[in-house]
Amino acid sequence: MSVRYILLLCIFFCSCSKQDSEQIFGTYTSPDNTNINRLKYGAFVLQLTLKLNEDYTYEYSTCAQKESGRWSLSNNQLSLFCEEKKFITDSLNEKYKKGKICDSVQIFSYQKGKLQRNIKILNKDYKLLLFKNQ
Repeated sequence: MSVRYILLLCIFFCSCSKQDSEQIFGTYTSPDNTNINRLKYGAFVLQLTLKLNEDYTYEYSTCAQKESGRWSLSNNQLSLFCEEKKFITDSLNEKYKKGKICDSVQIFSYQKGKLQRNIKILNKDYKLLLFKNQ
């Protein structure tokens, strides 16, 4: 009888083991500017990179600025709390102008390695799309 209980306990613990949960930490980039991606996603912003560190800090860059701060995740909503923003003044020599003109909290929806935020630029709808690099 004790062998049967041991076997049942082994099956129970194996079935209750933690599933392969996806880690949100890592680097995310915007998709390439291809015809397929434009058809698939619509209008989206290019050249975005977001690095989410395990210490809950982040680095976010576009073609015109770099931003850093802290992040949190709750109910599949990623919140970015800006602490410093640098504007690129000379991209060839990587010169930046610092500024403390951080936006309000940026909120992205998170779903299985994909971050998305809708924005308006000149009264036109765009998406900020970021996919986790493998």
